[in-house]
Amino acid sequence: NAFISGVLVTIGNPKSILFYVSIVPTVLDLHEVTLLDGAVLVPLTALILSAAQFPFAIAGARARLSFQSPRMMRLFNRGAAIGIGGAAVSIASRN
Repeated sequence: NAFISGVLVTIGNPKSILFYVSIVPTVLDLHEVTLLDGAVLVPLTALILSAAQFPFAIAGARARLSFQSPRMMRLFNRGAAIGIGGAAVSIASRN
């Protein structure tokens, strides 16, 4: 299922993992964390990350549906062409 894949990719975001790896040692003394504390922290962190990233997964699923519509693809392609054309004009006008 594409939605579940999107959720898993979003939750496994390396930026989120790096954020926690860099922040947790400043908040908790890792030498004092027991196995029971870890058993509480891991699911709690997963729950928080899921709640924070879930709206992005929903937006991705909706975007996927939009890209299946010929009308939306035409609008997307036109918008991309305008963006690329604008970038070309901007680069050309610098000289």
